Order: sequence, then C-alpha cells, then structure tokens
Amino acid sequence: MGGSLIEEVFSGTFVDVPNLIEDKLSDHIISMGIGHAKYPNDPVAAAKVEFKASDTLDSLKDTTGVGTYRWQQKKWWGWKRGKKDHEKNVTEYLNEIAEKIRQKCELPLPNDTSREFSCMFKDEAPAEAAVNCKRKPDGVVIDHSKVGTDAAWADIHAVMEFKRSRDPRAYKTAYLQLLQYARMVFAAQQNRRFVLGVILTGDDLMTFFVFDRAGVLSSERFNVMKDPGKLIRVVAGLLFAENIDLGYDPTIYHRDGERFILFRQVEYKIKEIIYAESSVRGRGTNCFLVEHEGEDAVIKDSWVDDSRNTFEHVIMEKITGIGGVAKIVDHETVQIRGVNDTTATDRRALSENENWKTQRKWYLFRKLETREHRRIMMKPYGKPLEDFQTLTELLTSVKDIIQTIEDLINNRVLHRDISLRNLVLAKEDPKDPNSRRRGYIIDFDFAIETDEQDKECAKGRRTGTLPFMALEMMVKEEENKIKHAYYHDLESILYVLCWICTAQEGPNNLRRSRDFIFKESAIAEWAGYGKNDLTMRDIRQAKQSMVQNPADFDKYIVSQFAPYFEPLRKCIKDMRTLLVFTGSKDPEEVEVNQDIIKDRLKKDKKVSLSVLSMIPLALRDSKAVFKSLYDVIDKTLKTLATIEEPPSNAVATHNEDQDTDELASDQIGRKNMRVLEEENTFKREMEKVEAENAEEAKRKKSKLKKIAETVEEVDEEVEDETQVASGTAHEAGEEAQDGSQAASERAFDLMASKWTNNVPSLIFDSNPSGAHSSASLITPESPTPTSRKRLSRDGPLKDELEELSSRKRVRSN
Repeated sequence: MGGSLIEEVFSGTFVDVPNLIEDKLSDHIISMGIGHAKYPNDPVAAAKVEFKASDTLDSLKDTTGVGTYRWQQKKWWGWKRGKKDHEKNVTEYLNEIAEKIRQKCELPLPNDTSREFSCMFKDEAPAEAAVNCKRKPDGVVIDHSKVGTDAAWADIHAVMEFKRSRDPRAYKTAYLQLLQYARMVFAAQQNRRFVLGVILTGDDLMTFFVFDRAGVLSSERFNVMKDPGKLIRVVAGLLFAENIDLGYDPTIYHRDGERFILFRQVEYKIKEIIYAESSVRGRGTNCFLVEHEGEDAVIKDSWVDDSRNTFEHVIMEKITGIGGVAKIVDHETVQIRGVNDTTATDRRALSENENWKTQRKWYLFRKLETREHRRIMMKPYGKPLEDFQTLTELLTSVKDIIQTIEDLINNRVLHRDISLRNLVLAKEDPKDPNSRRRGYIIDFDFAIETDEQDKECAKGRRTGTLPFMALEMMVKEEENKIKHAYYHDLESILYVLCWICTAQEGPNNLRRSRDFIFKESAIAEWAGYGKNDLTMRDIRQAKQSMVQNPADFDKYIVSQFAPYFEPLRKCIKDMRTLLVFTGSKDPEEVEVNQDIIKDRLKKDKKVSLSVLSMIPLALRDSKAVFKSLYDVIDKTLKTLATIEEPPSNAVATHNEDQDTDELASDQIGRKNMRVLEEENTFKREMEKVEAENAEEAKRKKSKLKKIAETVEEVDEEVEDETQVASGTAHEAGEEAQDGSQAASERAFDLMASKWTNNVPSLIFDSNPSGAHSSASLITPESPTPTSRKRLSRDGPLKDELEELSSRKRVRSN
C-alpha cells in the first residue's frame, strides 16, 4: 500500500472514538454469539442467554490461576512481561481468559469451528495472498481446526499486532502494519463488510480498531491491567460473537465447495469472481459472474457514498439505449438482520455524541463520510480490455469507448472514472456468436448528470482511479474543487492506452517478458510504485513531468512500449498533443484559433491538431475534439490494415526468452518496421530544424490585424512533404539516414522559399514550458485567395527566415 493510499485512509480515520468497544462488542452482541454456540438448534433457548462483561469479570476476581484477575494488585494473574516469545505469551494468555469465560457460560468444549487466538503467522506469512505482499501478523483470530496448518488469509477472522515499546513511533508502525493486514483480509475475503483488529503496546496498552469501507475507527487506548472489563469484552467478542458481528456478509456464502450470493432474495451460484477490490477505504467493489435467465450476467457488489445526489442505478436507467453501456437488470440495497447495511451504524455514536463534538479533533472530521452496501445486476458480461486479440480490435474498441463518452455528453452525463478496470470487451449482440466485440464502459458509481454537478456534495474521495486520473483531478481530497469535464475522461483513455502498451508484451493480456520489470518503469510511478510513501502530490508531479513535454513523453513513456505496439506510437503521441494542453493562454491568440475552428467546422473541414492544441481544453469545441480523435484513430486503423498482424494465439504462446527484436520483426514485418524507423528519423531531423529556429529567432509578437476569409492548413502540406521525404529515404536503403537528412533540408527550404516571397505578419504563441507548437502566418488581403500558414511556434521574421534558409543550404552543401 503506497503513501497515497495510506493518505486516503488517514483522511477517513477517527481516533479515540468514545464507547467504540462497548458499541461494537456490546453485551447483546456477545450474548447472541454465546447463545448460538450453546444452543445451535434451539433459537428460543439461545435468545434467552444473557452475557454481561461486568458479571464475568466479577467471577474472575480474587481467584487463583492463570487467566484470573487480582483486584487488589490491579493485574492479571500470570501475565508475562518477558521479551522472549512475546507473541506466544500474549495469545496463550488471551486463550486462558477465553477458557474461563467458556466455563462460566457453560459452553461446550471447543470444536473445529471454535475460534482461538494464535501467533502461527509471526514467522511465516499466511498462504494465498490476493495482493502481491507478504505480511506476518503477530496474532490472529482463527478457527481451531486451522491452527498449525497451511492456513491462508481467507481463514483469518481478526488481526493483531504487538509491540514491546510504548514509544509513539512503535505505535504508528504497528498501526500501519495492522492496516496492511486488514487490506489483505479484504482482498482475500469478498464476503467481508469490515475487519476488526487489536494493537497491544508496552505489554499492557491496548487499542481496538474497526476497518471498513469509509475508513478506520480506533478506540481510546486503555490499560488492560487498570480496565480489565474492556479486555474481557474484546476477548469474548472476538471469540464468541457471531460471524456477522465480526464483519462477515451472510448473503455471500459457501456450500458443498461452491459459492453463492443472494440477490433480491434469489440465490445465484457464483461462476467466477471477475474483480475484487484490494483497498480498505472506498467502494470495495467485487464483481461476480452468475447466470440469469439462461445468459451470463454480472452482479456488482459495492459500497456507495450515500451523500451523493444521484446513484449509479439511476444514471444507468437514464442512459439505457446508449451503445457501449451495460444494461441494468435490477438493483438492491443489502440488508443485514433486516436493516440496510451501512457504515453509518458505527459512526452514529460520533454524530450523536455531544461530548465528542466539543473536542477539537472533531472539526478535522466534521464531514462525516458514510457508505451504503448496494448491488446491481447487469448485462452483458465482458472481458477486460487487455484481452484484445489484435491491435485493430484494441484501437477500434477505444474508438467505441470515445464514441460512448460523446453519447453520454450528449445525454448530459459524465462518467468520471475511466480506468483499465472499467473498460471491457463484449459482443454487440450477445445472442449472435458472430457479432464483433466492441468496447464497453462499466462502473457508473462516480457518474453524474452535468446539470447536477454544482449540487454534488459527496463526502467521499475524489473521483477516478489513481494511475489513470487526469492531471487536473489529481489533487488532495479537501482541494478537489475542479469540475470534472468530458476531456478529463478522454485524458484517462490516453493513460489507459499507455498502461497497456507498457504492461503487456502483446494481445490476450500477455505480460511483458522477464527482462522488463514493470514496477521499475516510469509509468508505474503513476500508481505509486517504485518509491516508498509517495503522496498524491508526488505522483502528480511525476506524471506531469512525463506527459506535458512531448520530448519527455517520448523518452519516458513511449520508449518503454513493447515492440508489438510500435504501430500505435504515432497515434498515442497525437492523442497526447490533443488532450494535454501545453500552449499559451493569451486571450487574443485563443480567440483567433477559435474563429478558425468555427469556420472550418461550418464548412465541414478538418481541424488540425496543431490549431486545436493551442486552445485550452475548457475553451475547445467538444465536437472538434471528438472529430480530431476519430481522425487520429482512423488514420492509424488504415495503416494497421496494411500490416499483417500475427494470429493472436501465436503471440499468446510467445516464448518469453525470445529476443524482443526478433519478436518485433515477426509481428510487424521487416519492411514495415524499416519504413517506420525511417519516418521516425525524418521526424527527428525536422524537430532539430525547428529547435534551431527557436533558438536563433527572437520571440516577437505583432498585433492581430486581419484574419483571412479562407483558411488553408499547412499541416497537410508538411505531411505531404514528410511522406515524399520518407519515400525517398526508404528508396535510399543503406543511405536512409542521409536521405532523411536531405529530405528534411528540402522540406525546410521549400517552406522557406514559399513564405519568404510573400511574408505576412506573424502571430507567435509564447510557451514557457518549451513544448513544441506552431506560430500562425496571416497574409494581407489580395485579389488572389489569402492563406494562413503554420511554422514552428517561435518562427523567424522575414529577414531572419531568409538568413536561416541560406545557412541551411550552405550547411547542406
């Protein structure tokens, strides 16, 4: 768990909660557990059993033997304080107290399902961790039959951590470890509503914890010697309370080796766990594959911030009929013992306790977050986006998803959580086996109607999934005042593509070869990997430094793409140009470019990326943005159609020891790879020319006078020159690099000769970041058609351009 995730949990942590132990492990709760254990087949008799912690303590006072309490000395008889076998001493003593309680309540002898305290994992981590993390809890509550076996995280009922020191730093370390244990339990047990834990420091100071989807609650720290009644309650509650009161969900259960879930009081067999959330605070989403009316369906189980104005099922019912959105079958609020399941139950003591509100710390948590347990059934069932079979299917699916986002905007809905786990592939027509797979967007938990955005006052965390969040949305929870917009969702798609190209070797979710360590890659920092205790600000700064500058984006991100994704590099870089703004915010320049875009859209003409990228995202015409994205993707799809991709099964069975250069040749073909390399060489040379222009030219800006009636795109001319130059370089064979150099010079001279003969006034876009961009050239009115040309952002004036052109020719000679 990285620093950013710990930061999220801390912001939802309440400490020194009054009466937490008495509320969570009340006499009534313990009585129900003891009654059920004593009379398992007689609910009437079980209901009559009454447990009182005070009476139990009285029975242990001033008697002899381990597990008894000496009232006059204020200590537990036989409580060991030695350093040796500390974990064993503590757990054995707690079991002795439990045995005294068992005898007093006349409970039957322990059986296989009876619980006990154990230190069995202090040297060896539990098996079958659902998270790639090895943790060794000092103590656990576990079934008697599991002690001494190869038990797993799925078998643990509660977690404990012991520290001999009373130092505050030791307590903080213990808390972080306990938090990790709770996370491991949540990840391994999809039927957990909350997890209980205990910290013991300095032999006698104990703190009780409740970890749930709204955060963490901790009790006031108490001395087990001076307040033995609370220790009695903790021991009796953890060992004798019913599973429901330890945090288990009775509507998800096992029977005869199979798992089942109740939905609308109907039992469904769980065919597969599609997704299981591994965090503590948050929605805690789990997705189960079931069968409904003869078709596969998905039951999504999650914890929803109940302070929101609009809930997921309401949004999904509104957008029924939009392509690429799952259809809702039904929904429900989960009930436990006939009451809606919510984290508000344990926080009611805070909201109603006037004494607590008088404390200064209350004001830190006055925005009380609570979450309600809900389920939705949806169709169709889709596979993760990473399971694409060809590059064409991947890119076509991405285009589908962008189209869905546009359709949502037209219906005044924002998704607000585009991430790798929320994009899937499913057949357009589930009943037609020949139907193509298209991209779908799932999980509308964070979705909102745009009309309601100003009214949104949810108390939960910011919207989005960390690695894929737009830069503007990566702020601290209390600073989350930026309105989410459609272009934030589009920016997230860019990051999803970057993640796939870096994490996968090829299609069918094929992982990278062993010589590539993903967690050491630059993009892994977006998820907090690589360094300890990274905060949200650290991750945002790292991400910003990688994507805002095109050269850095190419160096740190694109360069680490697997060879298989080589044909997508140009497409992804163009998407970055379009979706990550690095231009000037000068009002006059923005207005000019907006007029150009409006004029071209009115004439149904293409709007170039260079023009669109010079306008801040919030001021762009959304139709132009979507159209430009479609053009970028369509151009790449057209290129992919000329490349013979290998069969998906051949890539999936790729030997990880195979040389990556050989793999790239097999996948793309030597001829296509050579052409791509030569094109890239040409582009690099052109960038060098532009850089030299920028360094030698003076940054000047003339007043805007007139805008031509008609506009032409120089980008198209440059692109034509690039294609000609690339073809020339390709024919040159071994002289490809020199050919590209010459072609670059010819392209430069061509532009120079054109524009120096009729040089207009120049509009320069200042860019402090130094990112590549363009400057606008506007010709005065004349009898001939006027034209608007594009050069590098800091392009020279007429005499400087002539001088530079002359220099380039001399250098070439």
